[in-house]
Amino acid sequence: CSENKIDNDKISIVGVSKKKSLEDILGLYRLGLRDFGENYAQELNEKSLALDSKKIRWHFMGPIQTNKIGLIVKNSYLVHSVDREKVVRKIKESLEETSKKQFFVQVNIGGESQKSGVLVSELNDFLGWCCNDINLKVNGLMCIPPLEKEPSYYFNLLREEQEKLKLMEEKRIILFLFQTINIIFSFSKRDFVSVFSIKLFEFSNTSLSSYEEISFLF
Repeated sequence: CSENKIDNDKISIVGVSKKKSLEDILGLYRLGLRDFGENYAQELNEKSLALDSKKIRWHFMGPIQTNKIGLIVKNSYLVHSVDREKVVRKIKESLEETSKKQFFVQVNIGGESQKSGVLVSELNDFLGWCCNDINLKVNGLMCIPPLEKEPSYYFNLLREEQEKLKLMEEKRIILFLFQTINIIFSFSKRDFVSVFSIKLFEFSNTSLSSYEEISFLF
């Protein structure tokens, strides 16, 4: 925080709890963690119901199946992976009028055919359509760059997109995974938040192993 001149109160921590037990989640909950991330709609629903008495903010971070959107919207505080028009329309149908749920649009920053997400060339039109035509409030952008390429290039590319959208730096978020540590930097202005994450280490029993890879949520 001191190195990057970030106030502690502008940092949030999300425990990515997919495939983890309720006891694992409760262990971190007792330590004060309140944000947890899931990749599968059914698992999210089951955990949300089981821990309904707890003040947990659930994040959905996986691919979105349209037949699961009802479960995802019902249980999520923030959905990280909105990636196509059909998903947007289904989300809007599932939302209550006074809902304060948050949504990130997934960007296919590398233009990879095997990955989901909105292409960079279509991003501005897609965001405009979401906000103006569908009236879905978009709170941020998320992407993961090509695995074996230099990630800084894609970070710079997304930074350029951020500047085109007139996003400005306001806060940073740390995302903590159970098996990896991810650091997320977010840049926000008004209703938009842009995020990227850097995977730094993997746990090896109780110690940290060597540097593995870098990925981005921007």
